[in-house]
Amino acid sequence: MAPSKTFNIAGEHLSCAIIPDQDQRKAYAALLRRSSIENPGILAMAATQAAYDDGESWVHELIDYLQNNLTMMEHFFETHIPSLHIVRPEASFIAFIDCNALLPKIRGNYKTLASFFGIEAHVALHDGLWFGRDGRGFVRINFGTPASRLEKALVQIADAVDHL
Repeated sequence: MAPSKTFNIAGEHLSCAIIPDQDQRKAYAALLRRSSIENPGILAMAATQAAYDDGESWVHELIDYLQNNLTMMEHFFETHIPSLHIVRPEASFIAFIDCNALLPKIRGNYKTLASFFGIEAHVALHDGLWFGRDGRGFVRINFGTPASRLEKALVQIADAVDHL
């Protein structure tokens, strides 16, 4: 477990593991020592403590903000790019976009959907193929960003799709 994504402190590199089996716990601790990552820095511990002690209201506000971004993104796709649609995540700030309708239009011109969006829309997305064959035809978008930045990216995506 880690507070990194929930509290946006990924740069602090702190996580924890609950390992009931003593032998497995010892093996895990030895692996951490060999990797020189067994002790987090003092700032990481302070940030984690502050997040867990005082971050509850911030997390609730963040969840509301992310839900608003997701709703805005779904509405944008329905209105401006109906051939693509968002796969609503259950618990994340990263959503899949179903782009299967684009595959015949970009086949042969781009190595992946992500490269199409990177080149034509100037938006960096993860290609769904990163998740195996079932990810074909999908890209991932991080909507954990300011709404104005997300809206700009969506307009650029729509423009790229319109020019196919």
